[in-house]
Amino acid sequence: MDIPKDLAEFLYWVKERTEKIWSIEDDNYPKGFYGAKWQPLSEEQIVQIEQKYAVSFTPEHKEFLKILHATDKKEIVEYEDEGELVTEECIFFYNWLEHEKEIREVMKEPYEWMFSDIESVNKVWLRSWGIKPKSLEKRREIFNRWFSYVPALLPLAGTRFIVSNNHLRWRPVLSVRGSDIVIMGWDFRAYLLEEIRDHLDIYVSVFDEEYQMFYP
Repeated sequence: MDIPKDLAEFLYWVKERTEKIWSIEDDNYPKGFYGAKWQPLSEEQIVQIEQKYAVSFTPEHKEFLKILHATDKKEIVEYEDEGELVTEECIFFYNWLEHEKEIREVMKEPYEWMFSDIESVNKVWLRSWGIKPKSLEKRREIFNRWFSYVPALLPLAGTRFIVSNNHLRWRPVLSVRGSDIVIMGWDFRAYLLEEIRDHLDIYVSVFDEEYQMFYP
């Protein structure tokens, strides 16, 4: 399969492929997306959002917003809780025009979660911070000074954030849950190929004879 390497071409490829898959009513595809469409933003809307939230999108993030951005339907997630099937509607990608409450809350979470790891059972304290003070006020002061150097993290989906700093060579997409930080992709292309792979239908499962399991 020829997957475009140019970002804009790749994003249009994602748009076309996902919307084609979502047009098919099939129980094997992710739930909740039948008939779904992407809702791209205009250049004017992007500028207004940057002003409203006091943020600055990187060029590749702007491309994502102008071609994809968010979907008009939510993902349906099913799971068992104490033997009962629970069904929930979940935001797929944050919509900067509609999810202001969720976006403002999630933008605070990296700071709050990371600091809570210092005070919680995890007891996180970096060696570079020096001796851990007994005073909560001093611990927060040291943490705040360190956190001031952390590049801006802008939310994409769930706990996924894009590093938003034009001066950095690499601006990866991260999964951030307190001090548990995982690189989900070194760029948008790598991230989307992994994050929404079930919506792209590009992986073929191979049966492992030794473990008697299928792997994508």
